[in-house]
Amino acid sequence: MADRVPAPGRACGGCTACCHVLPVRELAKPANVTCTHCDVGHGCRIYNDRPPICRIFICTWLEQIAVAEHWYPPVSHMVLAEDRASATLVAHVDAAYPDAWRQPPYIDELHAWAAAPTPTRLRVAVKLGDELIAIFPVGEKFLGPMPSNQVVLVHEPGAAEWSAYDSGNE
Repeated sequence: MADRVPAPGRACGGCTACCHVLPVRELAKPANVTCTHCDVGHGCRIYNDRPPICRIFICTWLEQIAVAEHWYPPVSHMVLAEDRASATLVAHVDAAYPDAWRQPPYIDELHAWAAAPTPTRLRVAVKLGDELIAIFPVGEKFLGPMPSNQVVLVHEPGAAEWSAYDSGNE
């Protein structure tokens, strides 16, 4: 996989949302708990020694200039992340703002992305802690608890039916 780099003119700045919203198994850090190594508003205190998952992560807002400015995590209260293995765009929601994804323009754009799949984004989902919500061109489906060691599969791209399995048991 090619290195993922920030889009021209984009930078994390003071954003440390990924250090709060996302789980980091290597650090036993659950979602929506600020990492003990995070200097909020500044960055990682162990930047040079951070886990590999943190080294390769780049949020979709930072990477893709086509993603509008209002998706900047401190503004949207969400961290957009592409799961390239499953071709899923996931909006990880800050638990302090559980309805952020339901507000315009976010909900409208999530539905629009679901209606226009690409090879790297066949599906769209919202993650609030362990809860997963599938986003369709029209409507959403609550899928329930989906810990980070589980994955969602779509039998056919564009299909309305999703199934889940525990990746540790397959």
